[in-house]
Amino acid sequence: IDFKYELLGERHLTTPRHYAYLKTIPLMRGKHVSKPIERVIKEAQRLAALGVKELILIAQDTTYYGLEWIRLMYAFPTKFPEEILDVFIDNDKLCKYIDIPVQHISDKILKSMRRGISSCATYKLIDKIRKKVPGIALRTSLIVGYPNETDKEFQELIDFVKEVEFDRLGVFTYSIAKLLLLLFAGANMMPPKWIMKS
Repeated sequence: IDFKYELLGERHLTTPRHYAYLKTIPLMRGKHVSKPIERVIKEAQRLAALGVKELILIAQDTTYYGLEWIRLMYAFPTKFPEEILDVFIDNDKLCKYIDIPVQHISDKILKSMRRGISSCATYKLIDKIRKKVPGIALRTSLIVGYPNETDKEFQELIDFVKEVEFDRLGVFTYSIAKLLLLLFAGANMMPPKWIMKS
């Protein structure tokens, strides 16, 4: 018995009726853990019965789960399984859309973030995706203000965004204070005063 599921039960639909997020994210970060496929299918069927027309799967890294998705979200760029691009060509039900969390483009910052991919490899991957699946929409998220990011690395990021022209882009500022606030909130503890001032 999965007590967490039994206690929480079915989640309520909070999106507009025509789409829904189908979460395959584990409750805690760590090794990749997927919901059992039976539970994902059951939830997808329930959402379809409610009138949902589009499912958006999200996970720690959806490329680890399989090739059954409708829309590919959070496809980690490191060791991206290029064979999945054929599925976009062969399967009409798969949205021509990939969310790839690049985070940064400077080799110095990528190494510091331990992303496991270089700037050159990132450019090549994006180029390969666009050539293999014409018309595909690409979304990414970037972090600015990361420790040791100078004007040089920030300009690399600006140039990258201008050159690649993502279809959707999320930009977030790095903040250790925000990270610590989330950790304290998760532990149900009051954070120190110096964090609250940040």
